Amino acid sequence: MRPLVFITLFVLHHLIAGSQTSNGIVRAYKIALSYGQQSICLTERGGSQYAGTYTAVFYKGNAPSGRGLKRLWNRAAPWSSRKVIKTKNIPPDTVRQVMSQLAAAGIATIKNCQSDSACRSIAFLDGDGVTFYIKTGILERTYFFDEIAPLGGGNREENPIRLQAQQLLTTANRYINLKQHHRSSVNQLSGRRFYYLAGNGYVYFKRKKRKYAY
Repeated sequence: MRPLVFITLFVLHHLIAGSQTSNGIVRAYKIALSYGQQSICLTERGGSQYAGTYTAVFYKGNAPSGRGLKRLWNRAAPWSSRKVIKTKNIPPDTVRQVMSQLAAAGIATIKNCQSDSACRSIAFLDGDGVTFYIKTGILERTYFFDEIAPLGGGNREENPIRLQAQQLLTTANRYINLKQHHRSSVNQLSGRRFYYLAGNGYVYFKRKKRKYAY
């Protein structure tokens, strides 16, 4: 599932962020979660102009059969119309506050987990993770962390690199509540049976007439 998640997030990142990567960008932070293929894209342009989006990806019907490349082909085949992308704009003032807090928390200097033996030795099985895309000036970096979730309920990371990543995600989630936005996106869907990516599997649900209850 992990290669599939990486490929899908890579394509989604460029589709969503395409309008945010033209000339004039001072900095850009993007946080992508493999769970539900959620992403937060935040940009600052010259003249203190801020813009941001929250995006989640869903699929209609049943998950494609097969494994690995076969499953990817079944999902990306020309005859497939399963994917449903829901995007919401984030108010500029909220974007400004979040970017300021993320900068203060050290997002521009976060270390690569894969370059640290203690960090990369921490293994997980279900395939969920968080990717940070960081652009400051001409510098662009992308870092992935397995199984990072916002702080709460005693889930504090012990490794200092993973803890910083967790704190960054917690900061973003404080202003842009991922659970609430995901629930709101679900409530906007029209149709019946849907699913979204979750770890090495899928979460299925049926749309109700009014609201979908988690």
